[in-house]
Parts: sequence; structure tokens; C-alpha cells
Amino acid sequence: MAQQPEEKSELEGTHFELYKAERFAVSNEGKTIKRSDASDEKWANVFGVDKITIPQDGNTSQVLKVVWQLRVDQASSKNLAVGIAHSSFDINYAGLVSDQGYGYQLACADGTRHENGNSSAWQRAINGNGDLITMTLDVCKKELRFALNDQDWGLMSHSLRPGEYRLALSIYPAANDGVTVLNTTIVRNAPLYTIAETVRGCNEQLRRTLKQYQNAADDVRRADFRQLIQYNADYGQLVGSVRDLSQLQEQVVQNTASLTQVLHTQTNPDITRWKDWDAENITKWLATIEDGKFRPYMESFLNEAKRQSFTGEYLPTLDVRILRDFGIENYGDRLLLVEAIEKLTNTPGNDDNIIVEGVQEPEGSSQ
Repeated sequence: MAQQPEEKSELEGTHFELYKAERFAVSNEGKTIKRSDASDEKWANVFGVDKITIPQDGNTSQVLKVVWQLRVDQASSKNLAVGIAHSSFDINYAGLVSDQGYGYQLACADGTRHENGNSSAWQRAINGNGDLITMTLDVCKKELRFALNDQDWGLMSHSLRPGEYRLALSIYPAANDGVTVLNTTIVRNAPLYTIAETVRGCNEQLRRTLKQYQNAADDVRRADFRQLIQYNADYGQLVGSVRDLSQLQEQVVQNTASLTQVLHTQTNPDITRWKDWDAENITKWLATIEDGKFRPYMESFLNEAKRQSFTGEYLPTLDVRILRDFGIENYGDRLLLVEAIEKLTNTPGNDDNIIVEGVQEPEGSSQ
């Protein structure tokens, strides 16, 4: 079943639930958390208060994704773990959340991933002191993805267990070691708007105009002959305005129907010949992804693609850095588009899965 368009909204505030508050220093309206006591050589855990539910069937969730952006303010000992924890976890436990089988975390010290009691090597260590961590929880796919300093690290965990989760930080004693949650973004299902709402707006404007005419007619009946002459002129203008408004209403309905038909018939290029696409065909395909999620980017993408003489054979070279040059500023949207391109170019039968080798990046791409 096709999903509805998405809308994004900031969660109100990012505050923490603390265990043994004397171990921490909280600042920046509850968004910055640091260890203030290095004498107690035990892990201490911090939970975000916002709760996100992963249902048994991901497609039934009203929340599609949650994206946390965090800055490592200081990690002198590198003993910091970032991830999510199941709400049933006992926050009093002096150890990593994920090692008790209640969550999923990335350990900054060595880049290992900890998943429900199991750990394995995954990425390099995070040096801290200004590093930016982006953590994306895909509720529908039940996946947890990480990026470091805007560089995608890929999936850390998949097939997440259903349940209620919260942001979870585990910090080992080291004075002032800590992290700041820069922002938390939630992506929800958005309502669909129909042509009827536009027509209702036109009808309301027409009603107000007719009301003005009726009021003017009442004034005419009470006016003397000289006023009557002026009202006759005003009436002619009012009738013309009503006629123009009626025509405008019809044009809005016709244009909206035409646009719907054009989008339906013209944004579906032959995906089996993606290598032969020109800039316009690529942009039309862009409009079909995620039920039109990328339509707001069509104009900027098309202009940049034409400027660079960009064709379908270069699609496999696009990544989250280059897509910013095409006007797609939102990091989560760039990740979605990269996934869609990989699916298109790696599907059997689509241009025989020819792998582009030795293709230079399009002119003007980010470094």
C-alpha cells in the first residue's frame, strides 16, 4: 500500500531522565549532558524522555522516522555509547544498556556495535570533541542507521525488536565527558489534500462577493438619483468581478486536474533504460519516489542536472554529498534518494545491471 506524503516536525525539547543526578551536569535547556564525577568507576545511563514505538507491523505506525543529531562535546576517555534503549530497561543498572539485551548502541571508544547483548566490530573509533553523530531510526523498516560528520556509515542494526524505545546515552566516568543533542526530528504521515479544498476556497470568495453585491443593492434602493448612477457603475464592475471569479474557479479545477494527469502520465519514464535518461527523465522519475516526496526538489534538481549535462549513466555516482549540489538540503531526504537510486540501478533487467566504471563526478560536485 502506497504511503502518504511525509511531513517533518521538531519534537518539543530534548530532556533527559537521570540516574543518580549528582553524577551529571545538565545545561543548555536540558540538551547538554556531562559526567561531573569521575570518581565512581561505573557506567551511568541517561535516557531521553521522548518515547518512540516500533509496532509489530511497521507499516501501521504513524511515525515513519526519527533523526537525532548529537555533538560529542568531550570524550577524553572515549568511553561514550550512543543509541536507543527499550523503555523496560532498568536505568539504575551500572553498565551498557545494549549489553543487557535491552537496546542498540554504538561505542565511541572503538566503533563497535552492541545489539541486545551481542557486540561486534563495525566502524573506526570516534575521536570526539566536536564530532557530529546523526542517528536515524526507521520505524517502518525497523532499522538503525548512523552517520559521522555528514558521512553515511550505513546500517548498524536491522530487524529491531518491536517495543517502546528512547534515546540512550551511556557515559563512563571522566570529568566533563559528555554530549549535546542538537535537534530531534520526527517524520510522520501527513494528511492528503484534495482539489475540493481549493474549490471550497473559491466558493467562499464568491459568496463574500455576492454578499457585497446584495449590500450594495440595498444601498441603491435607499439612495437618491445621483447615488443611483454611481451604484450602477459599481454594480457593473461587481458583476464583472463575479464573472471573472467564476471563470477563475473553473480554471483552477481544470488546471489541477490537468496537473494531476500530467504527473501521472509523464513522471514514469522507462526504468529499464535508466542509463539513456536525460535530465528531464531523471527529474520525472524523481517525482515518482515515495509517492511524490521529492516533487518540491524537482525544479532545483532539473536546473542543476541541465547545467551539468547530467544523464542517467551518472546516477550510480550520486551520494549524500553530491546531492546537496542538486538542491536537496535535508540529510534524511538525501539518504532516501541514495537508497532509491541503488534500488533502481541494481534491479535485474534495468539496463542489464551495467556497473558504471571510471565515470568522473559531474562538474561542480561537492568534494
